[in-house]
Amino acid sequence: MIAGDEDLTPGFSSHTWDGSGSWTLRVSTTTNIGHGVAFFQDGRPHAKITSVVDNEDGTVTVSYTLYDPDGSNADIKAAFSLDDGATYNACTDNGTGDGESNLTATSGGTPHTFVWDHVTDSVPAESDFLIIITAQTT
Repeated sequence: MIAGDEDLTPGFSSHTWDGSGSWTLRVSTTTNIGHGVAFFQDGRPHAKITSVVDNEDGTVTVSYTLYDPDGSNADIKAAFSLDDGATYNACTDNGTGDGESNLTATSGGTPHTFVWDHVTDSVPAESDFLIIITAQTT
């Protein structure tokens, strides 16, 4: 568990702004703490994670909102860290969410889901993790 998360209860989320253009979102599920980071860049697409849910079937559903100031479609990449952000590895898409390519993004935000197959990525169900979703114009 990452310091500061001890008081999170299932279904609770908190967020902090680090002042550099990143939001850190912490979401508690019934079995672990999921962490999401949303990167905001002027004039470019960005994703804001809204929830992280352990489906208890070897997958984790990451709900996020995808923004693009001019309404261009975007591609996303999801990555996870087991060492508090020191290193990241690509998340395996299990194919039941919205995918990673040519996703609708609007200036007001469009909701999407990414379903991570954490078993394929050798991440045990009880692991604490940090997850990020980055976006780029299609």
